[in-house]
Amino acid sequence: MFESFREIYKFRDVIYNFVSQELKVKYKGSFLGFFWSLLNPLLTMTVTSIVFASIMKFQLKDFIVFVFSAMLPWGFIAASIDGAANSIISAEGYIKKVYLPKMVFPISNVLSNFINTMFSMISLIIILLFIGYDPKVTVFFLPISFLIIILMSFGFSLILSTLTVFFRDMRYIIGVVLSTLFYLTAIIYPIEAVPKPYSYLIKFNPFYHFIMLFRDPLYYGKMPSLSNVLICLIITFAVLFLGIVIFRKNEKKFVYKL
Repeated sequence: MFESFREIYKFRDVIYNFVSQELKVKYKGSFLGFFWSLLNPLLTMTVTSIVFASIMKFQLKDFIVFVFSAMLPWGFIAASIDGAANSIISAEGYIKKVYLPKMVFPISNVLSNFINTMFSMISLIIILLFIGYDPKVTVFFLPISFLIIILMSFGFSLILSTLTVFFRDMRYIIGVVLSTLFYLTAIIYPIEAVPKPYSYLIKFNPFYHFIMLFRDPLYYGKMPSLSNVLICLIITFAVLFLGIVIFRKNEKKFVYKL
């Protein structure tokens, strides 16, 4: 694991260029450019808040903050995992022509999504402050929350990018699974609204615990529980270790499958 991170650090300039290029290509030819990374989450959060607060009648104070605190990390996790499916396949030209550590492609995908998330977070926090949101000192825990989900997403990216090289249908399976998990992670509804026999099932969903790393500091104004942090750390390092092992074991075969 440490050897893998040393290699990634050695090629940090390459990663920087890939991230920069990916962000430029994403918004190339767009009139609003990077402003779309601000508008998309704002529109999504607004529509979601109206539907679930007004129509579903969830009795929650500051429902828009409740939604924001979960949709922000989920958006990053989902985009990173979904993008992982094509991170190696789309790099076929580089892999067949020059030597680069193949891990730079999944991590570039994760980091570019992280930058997009930061743009979204800044814009949404400004809007929340404008409508009267009173942040607590617990928001200073968020850098740790982000570090944990970045490492977790990187681990999943290594696993899924490897699987997709050998099983191309993974791209479509990932999309279906993410759509299902969105409704099973208590993102747009409080877990208290779920009948007790089923609420325990939601807590078995590992992504629920990662979402709480953000919802507790942002919405409830409290530090995440130690048990929740430990669960997230155990899952993160298990997925990261497994991802590195799977990726390293198969990376030499990529060129024959692309």
